[in-house]
Amino acid sequence: MVTPFHTFAQSSPQGKTFIIMPSKTQEGSLEWATYSNLVAQKLESKGLRRVQSARAADYAVSLDYAIDSGRPVTSSYVDYGQTSSGGTSYTTGYVGNTPVTASTYTPPTYGVKGTSTRTDTYYGRVVRITIMDVQKSLAENKRVLVYEATGKSDGETGNINVVLPHIIDAMFVDWPGKSGVPQTQSIPFKG
Repeated sequence: MVTPFHTFAQSSPQGKTFIIMPSKTQEGSLEWATYSNLVAQKLESKGLRRVQSARAADYAVSLDYAIDSGRPVTSSYVDYGQTSSGGTSYTTGYVGNTPVTASTYTPPTYGVKGTSTRTDTYYGRVVRITIMDVQKSLAENKRVLVYEATGKSDGETGNINVVLPHIIDAMFVDWPGKSGVPQTQSIPFKG
């Protein structure tokens, strides 16, 4: 699920420059650098241009992400299988003094054997991207955001580095999207 909020309807972000700024805890993180490069590639594909200096940037982009510790989810399912073994039966008799043997074959049957339950661990993952207008923020002496979006994912994979690129992909399918309108995106999982 992707939910964007933005003011881009007032002006197009195409042609604008941006820098991706780490938070204090993200500085020097190779993991963060990998994910921020994915975001930069997506923004460049939408017509923005990455710069390395905050002074040359129209926008400052931030990226945050997290995964929870998981929660158990129990589900029930119908157990299908073989319900009878089938078999062969023999009939023996005599016609006069002559023995007669006959056999019939009954194939096995299949169907519902019952129900079972299973418990899996599901993890919640979230990515948040914000874009601040640098010049307006400096002029007004406060943060002026022009875009913020949250991408959420839920599933059995508890390894965020496997899932995060797919969440980022989903966040840019219909970028910037309709402000305030949640979008459900399906991205094929290649992990």
